[in-house]
Amino acid sequence: MEGKADGPTVEPSVALKVGLLNAGVGLLGLCVLLLLKSSLAPGFITGFVLGGVNALLLLKIARKGVRMAPDKAGRFVTVSYFVRFILTAVILSILVYRGFLTPWPLLAGITASIFTTIGVLIGIARKEASQDA
Repeated sequence: MEGKADGPTVEPSVALKVGLLNAGVGLLGLCVLLLLKSSLAPGFITGFVLGGVNALLLLKIARKGVRMAPDKAGRFVTVSYFVRFILTAVILSILVYRGFLTPWPLLAGITASIFTTIGVLIGIARKEASQDA
């Protein structure tokens, strides 16, 4: 990391890769559900979008956190994480409580988005590790 005074950062290209792959997998899942059981598609895609937005927000929080002074970064990351979590929980609760969507397709969409994000991040980490070796 020579020449970098700010230390390690989460590059925007990581967020772009996560976003693009999430969009592709989300569209694929939506198409499959529209063919198999179209009544589940709105909940799945809503959950998938919420999961994708959450992943991108987490990457943004991480990117900002590593650029801050250590004493401020801990508080910023903690507060940002809980605000994001509470906002997501409120949105999901309203969608389910008001009867707009059923919970299982929402959870399936969020889970699929999380697994996609984790897979992309593992792939990026493995590629970087092999380049460093």
